[in-house]
Amino acid sequence: MALPLLVALGLFALLILLLAPPVVVRYEVNRVECTDGYVALQCWFGLVRFQRSLGGAKDASGRRPKSPPKRASKGGKRRSRLFFNMLKNAAFRSRVWRFAKDLLRALHANGVYLRARIGMEDPSDTGMLWAWAGPLAGIARSLSFADIDVAPDFLESGVTFQSGGRLRLFPLQIITLCTGFLLSPVTLRTWYGTRRSVLP
Repeated sequence: MALPLLVALGLFALLILLLAPPVVVRYEVNRVECTDGYVALQCWFGLVRFQRSLGGAKDASGRRPKSPPKRASKGGKRRSRLFFNMLKNAAFRSRVWRFAKDLLRALHANGVYLRARIGMEDPSDTGMLWAWAGPLAGIARSLSFADIDVAPDFLESGVTFQSGGRLRLFPLQIITLCTGFLLSPVTLRTWYGTRRSVLP
């Protein structure tokens, strides 16, 4: 067997070995006027631990300065429109639902809570988003392992949320699910078909 192939197989086996063990994530994130909180990771059965605070530097009064409001770029608007148009495809919506349910099961959440308000720059876009996300948020409220309350905001654009909890996930499983969703025939077919009508 050629040496390059042996090296490639060795690197692939090492990657599988690194991604197979579970990762425990504890987090608390708040975003209203600014982002604050922490994320703690524990992997390799506790041999590797990492914790990081979230949020920028504080000013002299101990408060974090407010970030100036960002205007949506033309590219961002086009990508947003592309996503909304993709959601009009029934087959793609069904694939998104299945991916969301598989991902929730793979996260093995414990004590998770989420309070979120979501608004787009254009209220009509908020309505389009909520027409799809509303039923998903309703299902999320019924989850036994999480306390979730997500609602639309038609007055202001942006996302505000408070969330925290503990997740136990397997990176290899998450990567497999995301790759399967992004490269699925339904996703690719819908993306290529919609892109022609939205993006130049």
